[in-house]
Amino acid sequence: MTIDDQERKRRGHDAESYICRKMIERGCQIVERNYSAGKFGEIDIIASYGSKLLFVEVRARQADSRFGSPLESISRAKIRKIRNSIKIYLQNNRIMNRFISILAAAVYMDSSGQIIDYDIVTVESL
Repeated sequence: MTIDDQERKRRGHDAESYICRKMIERGCQIVERNYSAGKFGEIDIIASYGSKLLFVEVRARQADSRFGSPLESISRAKIRKIRNSIKIYLQNNRIMNRFISILAAAVYMDSSGQIIDYDIVTVESL
């Protein structure tokens, strides 16, 4: 792993931890982090809020990134993988009859990796 890879991984972890803290402040309970659904991928954060289960994809970018916003980096293919991962999670945990939302969390950082802003939006409700 190169230094850039290590730094990217650290920033990703910091962004996920930050979003967890913000969700807890809003009354959510964190159920699981970095849930692996095998070939379907990983769900960054699974949280509950009342009777709703929230599946969160966290994306972090430098605020002045020329690659666009973190939310723009979530493709339809990624959403499809998240949906499939949710199905696996629900089956493995025998969860039925819950309201489900897929959320995207954008974390904006300065050039040193300090978090300067964030946004959490609903991608879809199932």
